[in-house]
Amino acid sequence: MKVKLLTNASKSELAEIKETVGKAFVTNELFHEFGDINGRKELVMKYMDIYTDYVYESNALYVTDDHKGIVGFIHSKKAPLYPQMKMLFRLLKAIPFRILKKYMSHIKQIADSNKQYATKPHIDILLVCVDKEYQGKGYARYLVGAAKKYAESERVPLLFDTDMEDYAQIYQHYGCELYNQTMASNGVTRYNLVWKMDDEDLKLELSKIGNIVTVKIDRPMGSYHPKHKDMYYPINYGYIEGIIAPDGEEHDAYLLGVDEPIQEYTGVLIAIIHRYDDVEEKWVVAPEGMSFTKEEIEKQTHFQEQYFKSEIRM
Repeated sequence: MKVKLLTNASKSELAEIKETVGKAFVTNELFHEFGDINGRKELVMKYMDIYTDYVYESNALYVTDDHKGIVGFIHSKKAPLYPQMKMLFRLLKAIPFRILKKYMSHIKQIADSNKQYATKPHIDILLVCVDKEYQGKGYARYLVGAAKKYAESERVPLLFDTDMEDYAQIYQHYGCELYNQTMASNGVTRYNLVWKMDDEDLKLELSKIGNIVTVKIDRPMGSYHPKHKDMYYPINYGYIEGIIAPDGEEHDAYLLGVDEPIQEYTGVLIAIIHRYDDVEEKWVVAPEGMSFTKEEIEKQTHFQEQYFKSEIRM
């Protein structure tokens, strides 16, 4: 499963995404002031329609290939001002003033609850949403994983602010730390979470290097990608059977040092290609006793890695 930045979306495409987001947020405690769950649906749908436009116009809206998973995230130093001002103006027109005033009053009470990290450069999670029919199928993990990759590439923390306790628990399950929680006068609690890649994560990743693995070759040297016909494979490429990557598929691997098309090969994991703009990594396998420098690995995998922001770790 891929998570990609949504650009040049058609009106119908964006409308479908807004519908999914709006329905998902009706039960969110953030909209406590909009009335009970049954009575606030129309207003919440209007609000999230406008908010989703803001995220999209900020170049911060990402979707899965099937558009059933949606996530918004943006660097605190790259957030454009105009979409924010446009959103506020539209909200003033769409939401009754007395409701919006009360809502903003309570938002103000919890707005600074994330100041421990928000005063420094960071990535803000703007929304995480999965179509109701697709919940429980791992979509949220991929969406959060894409945001983690971006935060890691920028070398800054990833911040989550949610008003739903069960969401806070899910984010903690994904490796986030709950560092603060604040209750507004209306009884709504804001949960503040942060994710940071630490040295232990890197050590665990690198500890796999040196393991003996078997690569099943499904794209042999000299073949073309089954969907992208212009993608030619100058080396053998396949997967590690039984090892599941973050995209839910078996772990992909480049095989170096074997200069003929083959179906299977057992060798040594010599490097990990860490992609900052993808949810999965690529393993690099070679025959026992054979070594390659980072420069050699980069050259041989360039045919595919040129499309990603990546780092070779050894």
